[in-house]
Amino acid sequence: MLKAILSTMKPTSFLTSAKAFLSFAVLPLSVFSQPIPAPTLAPMQPQPPRIVLPNDSTQAAIENLRAPNVHPGYEEKLRTFGQFIGIWDMDIRLFNKANQIVYHQPGVWMFSWILDGRAIQDVIVGPPRSDPANGERRIGTTIRYYDETTKRWHITFMTPTGQIYIHLEGGQKGDEIVLEGKDTDGSMLRWMFTEIAPGSFHWLGYTSPDNGKTWRLEQEMFAKRRARVTTGKGSAWWRRNDLRGLESARLQRTNNGWLLSGTSAFEHARSPCLLNYQVRCDEDWHTRLVLVDGWADQRFVHHQIAVKPNGRWIHNGTELAQLDGCIDIDLNFSPSTNTLPIRRLCLAVGASSRVRAAWLRFPDFTLHVAEQSYTRIGTNRYEYRNGKFESEISVDSIGLVRDYPPAWEPLTGAAADRRTAANEAFARITHEDYSLPAAG
Repeated sequence: MLKAILSTMKPTSFLTSAKAFLSFAVLPLSVFSQPIPAPTLAPMQPQPPRIVLPNDSTQAAIENLRAPNVHPGYEEKLRTFGQFIGIWDMDIRLFNKANQIVYHQPGVWMFSWILDGRAIQDVIVGPPRSDPANGERRIGTTIRYYDETTKRWHITFMTPTGQIYIHLEGGQKGDEIVLEGKDTDGSMLRWMFTEIAPGSFHWLGYTSPDNGKTWRLEQEMFAKRRARVTTGKGSAWWRRNDLRGLESARLQRTNNGWLLSGTSAFEHARSPCLLNYQVRCDEDWHTRLVLVDGWADQRFVHHQIAVKPNGRWIHNGTELAQLDGCIDIDLNFSPSTNTLPIRRLCLAVGASSRVRAAWLRFPDFTLHVAEQSYTRIGTNRYEYRNGKFESEISVDSIGLVRDYPPAWEPLTGAAADRRTAANEAFARITHEDYSLPAAG
């Protein structure tokens, strides 16, 4: 580049420019009669910056690009796109100028933190247009960066399979996210995220050949969040602090959804209570069937709660229209059922969501609507609110509740220690010597 610039300059102009440059360079000496102090440099560090060194050196760039979480203090700043962190199953449609669908295929859109959690990168994958079953997949990636000075998002999208490179800018506008830029042919683009919910959103891509006077829909995608964990199981023990008690629960996969089961033993009104429960959910963590059996306050307990496909809740054969719109069951004698909305919502760190739960109240075992909210404040931590009650809940790697202060705390230690503590707790509560199985 320098050679090209110099080749266009005439000798006279070059000398003049050089003389002017030298005059400017010595100006501080002639004006101030003292040299400009050299900049102060930080001491040279003995070691290079810390990096991730994978076994395969060809993956070093990828390993150092990705980040496990949002950068501390950036949760709210990056929430606009941070809420999409995770995997989304897509219904992709492309339209021609006559508004006819020319492509309709499933796809997958994956969002992740990068650059120490200060930016977001996503990858979208779909079948090819010509031979969806056997051809090379369509794949593209986007870098999303928030400019703190202008308060605008910058995104750069590229796809080698489509020979496309696009830059757009924008941000949150009301309940929508609007980005605008130019296509490779110079026409204007407007990309929008609409109908945004914790588990779904609607994406629209418009083009304008007349500089924004008219707009035509050329792309549309319907997104549904994929559950964080598709397989796996886990269990937990809790010690109850507000009422002397103990509880164990187990979460496991079934053929058509999830099963949360447990046993809660505690003292209430100077009487022992023992409650066994099962909660069955579908693939999307919607409560479908709840069974609670046992005894409480010297009386036997049996409750069956079913949810019809239309969302109507039925408690021991009685339909409860007031619970329409509720998705999750909340057993107020147990911390375990908070797992259900946590797993269903799959919130990104910093994101919040309101929940309308069917709250089974102890000791009268009546069902009520509970307006609740969850805010994910860390990888495994959630701020939970139910009316005036607040708690910071911690979960394990599969989303099962571990710590629920102040009422419940995890019973930790080796399996033998947990069994000993459990036997002692049961003996204190029931005034009998219950022995638990030896299996941890």
